[in-house]
Amino acid sequence: VDVHPRAIGRIEPAYPEEARRRNQEGTLKLMLKIDELGRVKEAEVVEAQPPGMFDEAALAAFRNARFQPAMKDGRPVRYQAYMRVDFKLEE
Repeated sequence: VDVHPRAIGRIEPAYPEEARRRNQEGTLKLMLKIDELGRVKEAEVVEAQPPGMFDEAALAAFRNARFQPAMKDGRPVRYQAYMRVDFKLEE
């Protein structure tokens, strides 16, 4: 592709209450399949530390996200992207 997809607006997953109570932070790697209209057609967690704690919050936020689509030769195309999502407690 000539241009990678870019998120339209900020994507901010809700911090899970259980993780907040436990003072727990985490990192996930998501695989997103974005169509030529910039919609997320598929989202899946490929790595999570700790496993299971932040998955649903991240997936919910990214499934509803919109992107400017990837471009190839001036035309929008489908794209598979890997995104890192960090959950950090505010100081």
